[in-house]
Amino acid sequence: MKAHVLIVLLIVFLTGISIKADEGMWPLSELDKLNLTDAGFEIGARQIFNPDGSVSLIDAIINLNGCSASFISTNGLILTNHHCAFGAVQEASSSAHDYLRNGLVTCKLDDEIPAKGMTVKITESYRDVSKEVLKAVKKGMSPLARTKAIEKKIKEMEIAAEKSNKGKRAEVAEMFQGKVYVLFLFTYLKDVRLVYVPPRYIGEFGGESDNWVWPRHTGDFTILRAYVGPNGESAGYAKENIPYTPKKFLKIAPQGISEGDLMFILGFPGRTYRHQPASFLHYEEEIRMPAVVRLYQWLIQTMDKASEEERDVQLKLASRIKGLANRMKNFQGKLKGLNNLKLTEKRKQEEDQLLSVISDTKLKNEFLTIQKNMSQVYDEMGLVYPTHHFVTSVHSNWSVLSAALSLVQYAHERNKKDEDRESPYMTRNLEKTRERLIRSVKNIHIPVDEKIAEYILMTLGAEIQPERLPLSIRELCSADSSERKKMISAYYDKQFLNEESFGKMFDEIQLNDLKKSELPAIKLALDIYPLTQQIKDSDDKWKGRLDTSMARWIDIKQQIQKGHFLPDANGTFRLTWGRIKGYSPRDAVVMKPFTILEGLLEKAQLGGDYKMEDEFRSLVKQAKNSKFFQDKIAGVPVNILYDADTTGGNSGSPVLNSRGELVGLNFDRAFEATINDYAWDEGYSRSIGVDIRFILWYIESTGASELLSEMTCSQ
Repeated sequence: MKAHVLIVLLIVFLTGISIKADEGMWPLSELDKLNLTDAGFEIGARQIFNPDGSVSLIDAIINLNGCSASFISTNGLILTNHHCAFGAVQEASSSAHDYLRNGLVTCKLDDEIPAKGMTVKITESYRDVSKEVLKAVKKGMSPLARTKAIEKKIKEMEIAAEKSNKGKRAEVAEMFQGKVYVLFLFTYLKDVRLVYVPPRYIGEFGGESDNWVWPRHTGDFTILRAYVGPNGESAGYAKENIPYTPKKFLKIAPQGISEGDLMFILGFPGRTYRHQPASFLHYEEEIRMPAVVRLYQWLIQTMDKASEEERDVQLKLASRIKGLANRMKNFQGKLKGLNNLKLTEKRKQEEDQLLSVISDTKLKNEFLTIQKNMSQVYDEMGLVYPTHHFVTSVHSNWSVLSAALSLVQYAHERNKKDEDRESPYMTRNLEKTRERLIRSVKNIHIPVDEKIAEYILMTLGAEIQPERLPLSIRELCSADSSERKKMISAYYDKQFLNEESFGKMFDEIQLNDLKKSELPAIKLALDIYPLTQQIKDSDDKWKGRLDTSMARWIDIKQQIQKGHFLPDANGTFRLTWGRIKGYSPRDAVVMKPFTILEGLLEKAQLGGDYKMEDEFRSLVKQAKNSKFFQDKIAGVPVNILYDADTTGGNSGSPVLNSRGELVGLNFDRAFEATINDYAWDEGYSRSIGVDIRFILWYIESTGASELLSEMTCSQ
């Protein structure tokens, strides 16, 4: 295998590619192999991505805190989803300046507000480093040693790449599990500011009632701006910083797009699992996702109740509630899809069919052995899942103990070599880790966090064999209700929850000092820390076993399936395309591919998640006179539907027409398409975007003429 700019990734199996709207999130290295003209593209592969370094469309596409986004002006304007910037808007809001509820319209650069915690990643280059990474694997290594050796090698390569590419960020991505690795270089921009935010009733219209649902009428967009230092280099927020000038920005097509037209998306889709075995799907369907859904339902109900009266409490909890609700409904959709489609059973049938066409006895036996080995791993994971779920829930949801555990872990990691540390505590990541922890401490709402603690202890802890839990946790679980509440309350020490003192503790942390600490949260974290490390080691052992099996599993599938084999998404740059197209999700139901403004008024009569302010009703009534009114659909289009292959991470991806012009903004999938992580189907896989005509209409209607001019006149 030659190490050359990702060409190796799919060369084994991409001998013939279907050009219809079809399953596929294509790595950039494969674009030259696609006959895009036959698909309906009016631009060539080199205009989308040019491997010789010339400016192309991908230079306008960025990763924004795990979402996709794009530059839309020469002065660093960024278009992404409202829900992608939600946390930054929440952070900037207060009861006095409630940008989350009321929105934000800035008239000049000085009015733009820091989007704290948001970072722009611009892809600069990438190369295949599989051979270098896998040299770390030695014959006879245990699964745990294999995982740790690869992790260390990756960290060493990232550190070395950043030293030789000053100012750049390096990340190694696992493209095929246990088999193919690629080193990406990014420009990181750390000064990002909020420019234009629609009020929440627009950016989140329909709330959870409409989440993952079509028809949809949501104005899920927000505009930000990237800044750099006066010298043009990446810098943290400073008043003297200047707008970033991107190599490329997207041209807006105000005429929009029509039903049946080709569209395509460039972005950073998250991980999919379409090559995982049936045993993995069984684990997801029967064990992991049901447990997570039960937890999320309780958390959302508890936080919603706490948010009913005080706006400051709502602002503290809003981002968490939104994230939990989104993931919960996603999981519910996946569970429904797995059940309705009998996907686990179908995956097993596919494996049996694959086995039946293998004529070589040795290869057939190897396939059976790999299948059995992976099944054993998922069986083992299922047996200990309650403990894993408990530890994960502590880290993710019991905020005060999570912060304390992070300090304890950093104290253990601090004296190690940089490449031996866990990733959040490497020197290159410390600044963001520190900022994240301080924000989490700042947003702790003690009454809710105490209730979460009790739920985790009494519900999740009760599912674990007592001897697996540390003594302090057992004491908490066995105490009577009033005593347990008293013990839990002690963890919320004012000194520990003070942002300044917490930051100082992080900066000066030493393990010996922590061991002498009288802070109850630190004492509990020290006690539970060994269990978290046991879970981490178990995960690494399973990963080592699965990596070895999956690498060979992929080899065999490639060998048998040849040209029909497609790669899983993994958070790296991908292209997908399709058509503006409706669908029929069930008998006698036909969904059209456009919604219009009048649909908001119809839904607004229901109230609740569809609440609408009178000022917006007035704007809608005047929309018939707008240049964005479309006679063909009798309204201003709001959302669009298409059959491109997307998944999480594609939030904020630009929807482009056949000429590569911006016609929409991807933000969601239909409920039936939540199963996309595991399987794609032309009949039900539909994604949802905000129509560019709605974005332009709304900006124009709210009087942001300077912004509209910058977006359209610079084209």
